[in-house]
Amino acid sequence: MNRDTLETNAGLAMTNGTHPGEFSNPSRLVFGCMSLDLLRQFVRQPLAVNQMELHLLNTALLDAGLVADQGQPAAAATPDRTLEYCRLHHIQLEAWSPLSAGQLGADAPQTASERTNRTSRAVDALAKKLGVANETIAIAWLLRHPARIQPVIGTRDPGRLRPCAAALDVSLTREQWYRLYSASRGRILH
Repeated sequence: MNRDTLETNAGLAMTNGTHPGEFSNPSRLVFGCMSLDLLRQFVRQPLAVNQMELHLLNTALLDAGLVADQGQPAAAATPDRTLEYCRLHHIQLEAWSPLSAGQLGADAPQTASERTNRTSRAVDALAKKLGVANETIAIAWLLRHPARIQPVIGTRDPGRLRPCAAALDVSLTREQWYRLYSASRGRILH
């Protein structure tokens, strides 16, 4: 067995403390489900958190569980399923870049990407309807998922944090959640 892989080196460092300071929080990871299984072979402590990129413009973690018979390319038919893995193993999923580097905020620049523009329009329309900021909607969308996803907000600016925190007071309906998801995907789920 080749013990010189990222997973084995990380696991050994986490367990044995062979690289002090390299893992400031050894339970916080960024791995797919197969890598998590490999890593679990080399650590004694339970894996607590997996931090992945997830937002309305990057829905791959959600799409992975829904692509069967949805007209997706063959490569998408065997998804990673990290979201489901984390839920089954009680690993908290954190979503980094939940506003897609500002692309989902109120002052998001218009881009050439059809997906970004379509999704931003849907977020903006719902934000206006509910009387909240676009950032509030983008974060509320993540919070509505049954996996209890924890968004990791990358700003320390109070003016940008307030609309994100306001998402705790917004409960999207299933219809609103799916409307945003469908706008992002460019088609409804069948």
